[in-house]
Amino acid sequence: MHTSSVVRLGVRWSNTLKVGIPALDADRRCLVRVISLLQGIRDADEARTMVTATLETLGLYARFHFAREERVLEAFNYPGLELHRSEHQAFAADLERLRRRFGGRADRKAAALLQSALAERLAHHVLLYDMDYRAFIDDPARAEQIARSGCAESLLSLDAPRRPCRRRPRVPQTAAVAML
Repeated sequence: MHTSSVVRLGVRWSNTLKVGIPALDADRRCLVRVISLLQGIRDADEARTMVTATLETLGLYARFHFAREERVLEAFNYPGLELHRSEHQAFAADLERLRRRFGGRADRKAAALLQSALAERLAHHVLLYDMDYRAFIDDPARAEQIARSGCAESLLSLDAPRRPCRRRPRVPQTAAVAML
């Protein structure tokens, strides 16, 4: 399937995106779902919010997925690992550029264009790079185990965008009960 076919179909999961390692396929399914958040945006305010949230979420989750995938490729001595790793770096850099360009400034049209571009970029990566390593994974159960190992550590090591959290002051429980 050509990558533009995926875009014409909209942002939907397809079995053509599976590599046969359930954890990594689940990651891709999540990436598709995140991109699909840009569908059906109603107004400019929603576009600004959803574009920012989508790009930040994609950036974090893609890095998590890339780390898992690279662990598997390394364990199976995939000869294209360095090329694959550099493609991951380029993908992450593309997401960061898009976040800087559109974050907080997108309208409905930009959100639709961005959704199409992200779907095309993900399909390109999966169909050209990820499908290439399938032949080197001769033990899918072992690959799944490797992909699942270190998940918590991978998530904890991700650097989320550094913004102060706005928290509402906590109401002490005794005060909350007294207000009832």
